[in-house]
Amino acid sequence: MQKNDKEMKIHPFTSLCELLRKQDSEVLSIFERYAAKSAPQHRPTMPHLTEMIVATKPIMNKDDAKQRFDDLLARISNCGDNFFAVYEEMSKVLTSDGIGKLLVLLKDNLPEEFLKDDNYKYLFKGMPIFKIKVIDQEWRRTRAMGRYDIKFFHTGTRVDDVEPIKFDTAIAKALFLLFLMMPRTEIKRDEIFEEVKNSSPLRPILYKLITDSFDYDEDHLEGYYNNNSFEDIVKDSKSIANRNIQVALNKRDAEDWYLIDYDRKLKYYSLSLPEEMIDLSQAPSLLEFRDKYLSNIK
Repeated sequence: MQKNDKEMKIHPFTSLCELLRKQDSEVLSIFERYAAKSAPQHRPTMPHLTEMIVATKPIMNKDDAKQRFDDLLARISNCGDNFFAVYEEMSKVLTSDGIGKLLVLLKDNLPEEFLKDDNYKYLFKGMPIFKIKVIDQEWRRTRAMGRYDIKFFHTGTRVDDVEPIKFDTAIAKALFLLFLMMPRTEIKRDEIFEEVKNSSPLRPILYKLITDSFDYDEDHLEGYYNNNSFEDIVKDSKSIANRNIQVALNKRDAEDWYLIDYDRKLKYYSLSLPEEMIDLSQAPSLLEFRDKYLSNIK
């Protein structure tokens, strides 16, 4: 069943990510005053929790703060739907008092629907279980699959799906890649259609991503582009991409984390999955594409 279009998903995990990215004075104060002084006891039944970075020094500057926050977010993003693991990861960076103060600050930034219970374990229920990993197979730049494999990565077992997500069309796959480079970003339709200023000839961003990722020459794609409304191309490709993602996910987690949303009222597209749950480290060319062509949207 196709998911109804709606606005971007809000969750305590996404709110925590945004709170730490702000690096405001209250957050900095918590990390400065309540840094963990010693490592908590290891739990032998959970070996993946034994790697620890203990914050024994106060935060010296904004770069240090960003590193500390990024480290905490990276750790929490591996917890899946395990509230105890979230607390365990926090305790590697902050004292119990610091965790409490951070959660109070987090609650001040949450919608009312998440404030029904004071117990922290309910705050993180429903976190995304999977990360999405993109792997560059540069040797295989075909029309059917393109150069990138897109896989689900289970944060609990730390295992990739054996098979990558299979997309029915190159345009659907390229559209999903576009949102993986700009997660939790409200992208207006005209921004997807906007022509890339520093490419020759001028082409929409999605067009440029297709020609970079798949073995399509400009003449072939030019005919398709001229014979179809680009707006219809994006609309149809969104539905195809979401259907393909649903098949690959196979009801193993809440779908709305991973599907492309469309807000009919405000007319923007978005992907609810936070960037901490997207691994592009094995696709450096995508990072270059993002920095070169998408900086005016993010």
